[in-house]
Amino acid sequence: MLKKIMQVCLALCALSFLPNISFAANDCRITSGETIDAVINISTLKPSSKGAATGAVLGQAEIPTKSINYTCGSGVSNTWRSEFTRPESAGRTAIDHVYATNLPGIGIRITWPASRSSYFPDAYVCNGSCMENSDKIRVEFVQTGNVSAGTIPAGMLGQVVVRANSNPGNSVNLLNVRLANPIDVKPVTCAVLTPSQEVDLGSWSLADFIAEGGRTDKVKFPITIDCPQSSQVAIGFDGNSDTNVGKGYIKNCSAPTCAQNIGVRLSEYGGSSVDVTGKVPSDTQKKTVSGRYTFEYEARIYSGSPSKATPGSINTFVVFNVFAD
Repeated sequence: MLKKIMQVCLALCALSFLPNISFAANDCRITSGETIDAVINISTLKPSSKGAATGAVLGQAEIPTKSINYTCGSGVSNTWRSEFTRPESAGRTAIDHVYATNLPGIGIRITWPASRSSYFPDAYVCNGSCMENSDKIRVEFVQTGNVSAGTIPAGMLGQVVVRANSNPGNSVNLLNVRLANPIDVKPVTCAVLTPSQEVDLGSWSLADFIAEGGRTDKVKFPITIDCPQSSQVAIGFDGNSDTNVGKGYIKNCSAPTCAQNIGVRLSEYGGSSVDVTGKVPSDTQKKTVSGRYTFEYEARIYSGSPSKATPGSINTFVVFNVFAD
């Protein structure tokens, strides 16, 4: 009996000498910069109700992003993964890199970093100290089929999260993408295939500008629409106008760095100046459109008082509205 008791005691004592081994988790952190909060502002989408413009970008936003440094530990391999945060966006559409939204016929495509054409969802592996350079994020809403009226709610759209590839601890978000306000989707008989664009009017010396009578060369730009059925269509413009200078004149920005007594004049391509006061076009201004059609316009830097013009930047905008019956 004594022998058995001693054997049990020795076995229990031996267990007390087993080492208790644990490894510290690899926590990720930002070492320079901060989590990028990309806030998207798009108020309305106007797709073609019949889906004739499938693949068309109905609205987009581009936001510059600052550089950011991160690590999950010295020599520790990590991966950042871009992902949609809404469950409906788990479904990929037939259009490249476009994923579903809560509304059938409307998809979303997010790209970051845009310079690498890194479309959500994606992954990028790095080791030790890592960096994403200054770049930009692009968010596009794309028509993927027939659409009914509805709303895309505000809130989170996606994120980029870094985690260690071995013994992972805390993760860290590099990027959050949020929709600032709900987007109203209002189907129309015609789809606008040019939802927005920038027109580069060039650089000019003030002396040359004055010598040319306060006007520069005209720069042509298009606005393309697609009407699945024959429709009467016109385009109206609404800008920060100044009728004292003349029809089609849009005031320049007012910041200290902006040129003064200089603006932009808008006209039809090869034609006369267009109204930029927000008036609804008359029936006589409408064109019969069936299928794709491009309206062509021109813009130029213009001054009604060249001798009073000052040097600086030219940065203004005008909103165009498509009227279709």
